Amino acid sequence: MRYMLAMCAAAVLALGGCDATPKATPTGDPEVDNRQAVAFARLAEEAQRDGRDEDAVRYARQALVLREDLGGAWNNLGVSLMRLQQWIAAVDAFRRAAELLPGDPRPYENLGYLYRERGFGEDAIRNFNSSLERDPYWLPSIRGAVVSAKALLRSDEDGLERVKRGLLVDDDPKWRKIYEGERTRIKQDLDERLRRLKSGL
Repeated sequence: MRYMLAMCAAAVLALGGCDATPKATPTGDPEVDNRQAVAFARLAEEAQRDGRDEDAVRYARQALVLREDLGGAWNNLGVSLMRLQQWIAAVDAFRRAAELLPGDPRPYENLGYLYRERGFGEDAIRNFNSSLERDPYWLPSIRGAVVSAKALLRSDEDGLERVKRGLLVDDDPKWRKIYEGERTRIKQDLDERLRRLKSGL
């Protein structure tokens, strides 16, 4: 894998000259542009894995100069921008990825994490839910939504359903304990709400 990435890097550098930051230049040949875009996207992934997010952003942007429709490159760009605390640019990248990857739960999952990180709990839940509309058993989004709802002390049927799904698919003992606690809390809140409604309070 590293050999292949090294070859891609060499190809990109050859196409972009000897500059330390190679530049993407559309050739007008879709096949060549696609190969360059994929090479830049791979370099971006490698840089991101190594924690070199500034490099990852540069490479991802070069890939997107050549091919704007690379949904995975937009998503990875958003992750690196989020790590660099460039929040607005990250939101834009994740939204673009969500448009281009209509069945992929990850762009909305990442938006959920971003909003939770910034203290916008309701927006976090909304985006985790959008992720779960794409894949109802996408574990990172189940976890994210449950924790976000717990922080807000939010109790509703949707939350109860997410907790049940978590208990179905998550084997991690730590998370199962969280789900059990949330299931109890939500049920108690819903029962209390119903009792008050029946008593006319």
